[in-house]
Amino acid sequence: AEYGLPLIWKQALAVAFGVSGQAFIGILHPPATGLSLAFASSDKWSWGTMLSVMAADTFMVVFAICYINLAEKKQYPLYWLGLGWRANVRMGKVQKSAQKSANNAIRRASSINNSSNKKGGDESV
Repeated sequence: AEYGLPLIWKQALAVAFGVSGQAFIGILHPPATGLSLAFASSDKWSWGTMLSVMAADTFMVVFAICYINLAEKKQYPLYWLGLGWRANVRMGKVQKSAQKSANNAIRRASSINNSSNKKGGDESV
C-alpha cells in the first residue's frame, strides 16, 4: 500500500535528515545515512528490523569501549556525557609528548601575539 509522500521524497528526506543530524552533532558516518536510505526505500522494513540494527550497534559500541579501556595508555571516552566531566586518563609517552608540543605551540603563539601588540602601540586608523 502506497501512502504518504512519493518514494523519491521519502528517500531524499531520509538522507537529508540523516546528514544534517550527523553534522549537527559533529559526527559524520556515511553508512548510517545509507541505512536510512535503505529503510526509506522499501515498506518491507519493520520496527523489528530497526531495533535489531540498533541492538547490534549498541553491542559493538559497548564492546569497543570495554576493549579500548583494557589498554594501559588509552581511555575512552575522555569526557562523560558531554558535560565536561574529565575521565581518569593514564597518559603514555606519546600522548605526553604530543600534549607537551601542543602546550609549547600555544605558548609561542601567545608570546608572538603579545610582542606584536607591544610593538604596534596605539595606532588608530
